[in-house]
Amino acid sequence: IALSKFCGGGDVLTPISTKDEAKRAGLGFVTARNYHKELSEYSFRQLWRRTFTLHKAKKFYNHMPASMIRDAVPEQVWEEYLKVSVVRSPYERAVSRYFWGQDGEAPAESFQSFLMANLDVLDENRRITHIDGVSAVDQWVQFEDMDAGLRELGARLGFGDELAELMRGIHAKKGVRPKKASAASLFEGFDEGLEKVQELCSEDLAEWGYELR
Repeated sequence: IALSKFCGGGDVLTPISTKDEAKRAGLGFVTARNYHKELSEYSFRQLWRRTFTLHKAKKFYNHMPASMIRDAVPEQVWEEYLKVSVVRSPYERAVSRYFWGQDGEAPAESFQSFLMANLDVLDENRRITHIDGVSAVDQWVQFEDMDAGLRELGARLGFGDELAELMRGIHAKKGVRPKKASAASLFEGFDEGLEKVQELCSEDLAEWGYELR
């Protein structure tokens, strides 16, 4: 949403949630656009569907893996554009995913049951940001130090501190996770879960020094 302010009509912005789209529209920022395929890029099935349902096939979508973006854009764009992503403690990420989509209600299952049944949430970010095990990202922003990271990014892109200041005022996806739901409390006594985090997120833990807090 914050980056949308600096985008123009020719930029690619993929759709986000209805609530967040309304938020960036209300701020007067550029909204989702230029993410559909050209007709010449349609498969036969997509063309048939477009003919009978007017459904437009997407070329780009939210949380699209880096490998697919690389294949969808000109080589020069992939090589020359700055690729940015956010990294977060895998312990915190697991807890946030547990509470996500609950609409303020207490989850029906325990954190332990959720995590062991959805281990893919632990390394889903790397499946997006890495290609064949190698990071495609040029600049990382740490979730835990978002303000400093966005100030650095803003300086690099010529936005100054405005990007960081915008982020502080948007408050998207807030209020989903209870304030008292710390990663340390949810992982307490959950040795199997801790082992899975250390196994599946070993590179993040080593690279960024994340610890359970």
